[in-house]
Amino acid sequence: MTPEQAYAYVCWCELPFETEDEDGIYPDSDDDDEYDDDSDGSPAKSWSDTDSEVHGDEDEVIEEKSDKLKKSLCDGGVVCLCGKPARDHPDHPFITTAAARIKVQTQHSMMMVRCPDNFDMHTFNDHMGLGAKELLENLVLDFIEAEGNWREQWVVCETLAFVMDNDLLEALMGIDDSVDVWQIYHLVARTLLSMLGRLERLGLLSTTSEVRNLGLIMSLFMKLAADNEGDVCGLRIGHEKTPVDESVKLTLADGRATTYKYSIESFDRIIFMYLKKYAIPPTDFELDDELKQSCPPGGTKEDPFGLNEAVKAYVETYGRQTGGPNSKAVMGGDKYDITTMSVKERKAASLTGKDPLSRKEIKNMKEGMVLGWE
Repeated sequence: MTPEQAYAYVCWCELPFETEDEDGIYPDSDDDDEYDDDSDGSPAKSWSDTDSEVHGDEDEVIEEKSDKLKKSLCDGGVVCLCGKPARDHPDHPFITTAAARIKVQTQHSMMMVRCPDNFDMHTFNDHMGLGAKELLENLVLDFIEAEGNWREQWVVCETLAFVMDNDLLEALMGIDDSVDVWQIYHLVARTLLSMLGRLERLGLLSTTSEVRNLGLIMSLFMKLAADNEGDVCGLRIGHEKTPVDESVKLTLADGRATTYKYSIESFDRIIFMYLKKYAIPPTDFELDDELKQSCPPGGTKEDPFGLNEAVKAYVETYGRQTGGPNSKAVMGGDKYDITTMSVKERKAASLTGKDPLSRKEIKNMKEGMVLGWE
């Protein structure tokens, strides 16, 4: 794939998480036995089989809902809009770069290999939750490593927006240490804010920006804050104590110094102020005035949100030890990827006492292939 193809915008027929229509239908609901839960949402039965089961006085209503369900199902781009060029569907709201679409789908594969249940194994209760945390840490590291390419950094932000508001990371909310949860969430939020600051410095925050999905990605991050507000693992701890203000010294384009104060717990307010400042739709959010925030002055030489420094602090406090108590702390990696475990480790955790991976699967992975699930 060429860079032009990778950064071209493509459609998603719908957002990749469960939504309910006005009739109470969940297109991808696990409660609908006639549909499987594959990532492409394809029907497990033929429509003729399903329609033949309709009977009684509710025939017309059920058939109408069945027709709506047919239209709403994602088939991975066979009929639906998924993967279709966004330029051919200028009014479609759900678009990302092609690279982000691939990266989002890759995260599903990355979570599958961090779930012991998929291998008939039991390791410890928080394995999958910590695997989800590891996945997010890897994405933040991807962002930092792409420092020289703002387009690739935006791909990471698109990916974070789509996977954060997704059942994919549900296990993360169940780990024992709730502080770990909101710390990685705050680090992810800081990643987007750092990106917005960079786009502003590049003059790319506008309604005519070549970044075509600014409003979508920014509003998904705001939704993330709203959905988690008040949780024990919530993003805004201001309900329990006063939010922590950070103060950073910045250098304006003309050389003058200034100071910017903000609270990362209120990152959705900062995103909202960026939306308002540049009239990027949607701007019709209703936010209370309890936690007022402002976006930083534009054109500063530094990252107003100090992502690199925040990552270093995160690793020091919440990083994973690679060895003994005094060993170097790290973030990300593949510690919870079951395919990277030794045969001995997998056998010890296997419910059958056997390695869940066959020799052929191990050989194929060494040759660059990936595991798949039906």
